[in-house]
Amino acid sequence: MPKKQTARKRRLTKTRRTKTRKTKTPRTKARAAARALPETPVMRAAAEELQLPEAEIRPADGPVTVEIMFGHAQHGKYTLELFDPTGRTSLWSEGGVNTDSTPDRYTLDPTPAALLQHIVVWLGVVNAFTAAPGQQYSIVFEISQNGVIVPGGRTVKKGALNGTQAFYGAVRLVTS
Repeated sequence: MPKKQTARKRRLTKTRRTKTRKTKTPRTKARAAARALPETPVMRAAAEELQLPEAEIRPADGPVTVEIMFGHAQHGKYTLELFDPTGRTSLWSEGGVNTDSTPDRYTLDPTPAALLQHIVVWLGVVNAFTAAPGQQYSIVFEISQNGVIVPGGRTVKKGALNGTQAFYGAVRLVTS
């Protein structure tokens, strides 16, 4: 009658077996990754967050305008960028602060039909003018055509402000 293997010995034997394999196919790697990290609610939420929200523009309508606004009388510094549909090439970039006299509204140069599937990104930081406790921040980003916010074209980020808060957002432009 063979001896019973201990759990440690089985692990060692299994480890030795997997190390002797010379190559792993992409399918084997994917299976190993799936086994290594069980799906959790946090992981599901992160995967959903990676999918870009969509703003529905009308190709035959007027020019597309993007605007960023900061609430609660806080100081904001931002960069707005337009990327090609792959998200790899920046086609336009503009930055600014909300405390100057320059409007934080920009009209995208390509026609709405040429903007289909392009990605608009906004990022920056918001700072409190004073170190008083209990401060809040809010950032509103809007995409509009002919002065009307397009469906999916309004994003609001808000929360407690403890010194400096970084922010980031992105949206893909699609047709309605």
